[in-house]
Amino acid sequence: MLAEIHRKISRSGSNLSDRLEDKLTGDFFGAIRYMPFEVAFQHVMRQVRFHNDDHQLEWNAVIDKVAGYEAVLDFWPSHSEGEIDLLLRHSDAYVGIEVKYFSSLSSVDEEDEESIRPEESKNQLVRYARMLKEIGKDRPKFLVFLAPYNILFPVEHAMQTSSVLLEDVPFGYLGWQDVLSALEQIDLQPMPYWQAMIINDLKALLVRKGFVHYKGLPESLLHTELTDEAYQYCKQDIERRGYLWPAHDTIEQEDSYVYHQQ
Repeated sequence: MLAEIHRKISRSGSNLSDRLEDKLTGDFFGAIRYMPFEVAFQHVMRQVRFHNDDHQLEWNAVIDKVAGYEAVLDFWPSHSEGEIDLLLRHSDAYVGIEVKYFSSLSSVDEEDEESIRPEESKNQLVRYARMLKEIGKDRPKFLVFLAPYNILFPVEHAMQTSSVLLEDVPFGYLGWQDVLSALEQIDLQPMPYWQAMIINDLKALLVRKGFVHYKGLPESLLHTELTDEAYQYCKQDIERRGYLWPAHDTIEQEDSYVYHQQ
């Protein structure tokens, strides 16, 4: 809905295949904003990872302060550096969130980064960091890159070895798979029905998008005592059935044959 309201998707939907990231952004964050921040959004934002411990502590402190509807979400705000997907404005911080689904960064530096200054970089994330530095003024500023693991990890590695990062705009990283895991851990039992319904819909959406991932062996299995004794596996008797093979002298390729159950 929000992607269409903000004209990311045409009225006819003819450009929908080119705007799937915008649609996912609008569908997910447009729905999660209807609930108080601490109900679901906070759980998701706690999954953001920073490589600097001080930045991580500062981030956690900011996220834990936000409650209710204090945070204002701006979708695709226009700026000379580009349109970041989501801008979260709060009295304690500015948070930019760039969302990816199928594609990676839209622009990177083609030249040797060592010869490029941060204020000259064409890298999409660096441009958004410059935007946050300008509009955030004296408030703490954070930039979060949200993407599936296969896109997230290569970008994360490249940015960690980059020389064009802005020191006063920490970069955080979040996988869509981590978002789904965070929602799955929320206890829906004490919630009003409408909140639980939204969270269930968001989980179903992310499952449909293919963000389910292997989380390791069950905790109970990890504590199972192993011995040298043999294990006996029991199963119910399987009903045996017989089938009559067609009485043909030869089997011809691409012909159809019917098997009759005895």
